[in-house]
Amino acid sequence: MRKEWKYIVVGGGLCGLMVAYRLRGETLIIERKKRIGEPNHCGGVVSVDYERKLELGYVNTRKQNIYGFAIHTINGKKIEIETPKPCCIVIDRPSLDREIFRRISKDSEKTLEHGYVKEVVQDRGEVKIVLRDGETLRCERAIVGEGAQQVIRRKMGKGRLSAVPGVHMIVETKELDEHFNYLFLDERLSAHRLSYIISMGEDLYKIGVVDKGNIRKVVEKIAERYVRNYRLVGFEGGLVWLHGPLRMNFGRVYFVGDAAGHTKPTTGGGIVIGGIMSTQLAKNLNGEVVDKNEIRKIHNEILIMKFIRRILNKIDDYTLEKIVLNNKEELKKLLMEEYDWHGTTLLHFTTKAVRKGKLATFLLEAIKGIFKTR
Repeated sequence: MRKEWKYIVVGGGLCGLMVAYRLRGETLIIERKKRIGEPNHCGGVVSVDYERKLELGYVNTRKQNIYGFAIHTINGKKIEIETPKPCCIVIDRPSLDREIFRRISKDSEKTLEHGYVKEVVQDRGEVKIVLRDGETLRCERAIVGEGAQQVIRRKMGKGRLSAVPGVHMIVETKELDEHFNYLFLDERLSAHRLSYIISMGEDLYKIGVVDKGNIRKVVEKIAERYVRNYRLVGFEGGLVWLHGPLRMNFGRVYFVGDAAGHTKPTTGGGIVIGGIMSTQLAKNLNGEVVDKNEIRKIHNEILIMKFIRRILNKIDDYTLEKIVLNNKEELKKLLMEEYDWHGTTLLHFTTKAVRKGKLATFLLEAIKGIFKTR
């Protein structure tokens, strides 16, 4: 393996690939998995116009149009919020990763190697990449897209919080409506209110839970209660970052994606947010004009969604049920407005819906520490 590079990208996930795709100059991508796009633990729910936001042009990854959400409450009610046109879509995330890598492969300055990065060290104006087999590579700048486990970040002394485990149970069934995604407002299933079913099209669904503990049993419980007749296809799992944005660079080392906290604290999704921030980083490293307003907008949206996440964690299931029942039309408008940048809209909706007496306490607790520097 060649020893010196202009850029080394650690991690061949979406955000690492997005940076590598946009960078100009000799770039090495180090990915520990043998196949790009695996393992897949992503829900794949994005806005209808995600390709435009990621500046990718047409990408053939769409699996299912979603026309609303069916919300199951703790009291056994099923509340359907249907939109006249798709409010979001479900994509095949591995296909997206592989398409970006296919484009990268056409550039003779870009190379992929498989290996495990043990450590990233800054040394006298360059960066050393230490592999597990003892080999050391050098580069001018390193970009780390290692995912939510944040091993390298922690070794650099820059990580404190932990991501939350998530599991998907993939099933085949005709019991559900493929044009809806399903949410469960039941804290017993997930303390983060992140228990759901995602339609993948062709009678396939992902039943997901994000929480600590034996969440595989929880997804099986959801399947038995709400699906009943199904064929098990398999399980997939990973870590989900819900804590908001982290500092993006330290000297010549840059972090992207989950490793930089570029996910939505409300849902855990990070395809669009992480992809845009990775693109802007590559432009900055190339010396191109960077859209600072877009970067500021995304950073503020993540903070607002983190704020909303703290509020939601303080509201009991019964109050949430009332909020949904009393505000179905407002929720429909929210879904239709913007799936990716829903922080500001959701904040307005939540502050309007929650009773003023309780809201003061929720806001006070949510504000504490929300802007702490990590």
